[in-house]
Amino acid sequence: ALSPPSYSKLQSIDKLISSVQTIFPPSFGVAQHEYFHKWKPVTHEALLITTTVGDDDDAAASSARILKRAIRKLKFFLHPDKIPKDLDTAQSFLLKMIWDVVADAEAAANL
Repeated sequence: ALSPPSYSKLQSIDKLISSVQTIFPPSFGVAQHEYFHKWKPVTHEALLITTTVGDDDDAAASSARILKRAIRKLKFFLHPDKIPKDLDTAQSFLLKMIWDVVADAEAAANL
């Protein structure tokens, strides 16, 4: 049976998006599936915008847009209606668990 890691706090959504590929199978003893190879990892640096010229509000808005786009991409990848039907029970459970954590992290981010 799967046992989720015990964390005392929810990580920020940008850290979650940039590291989600590390919890895809074969982690936690879950069998690998070709579907998980379709995820294209997003680096943490790609989610952060640093500008030396321009308004800080523009940089913050641009960073928020990039983060929202990455969240939509991840949610589309994890969406229960989009996942393959040939996943075994453990793989499906892991995706649903990740889906819930992403939803909680997104809500905590207030985006």
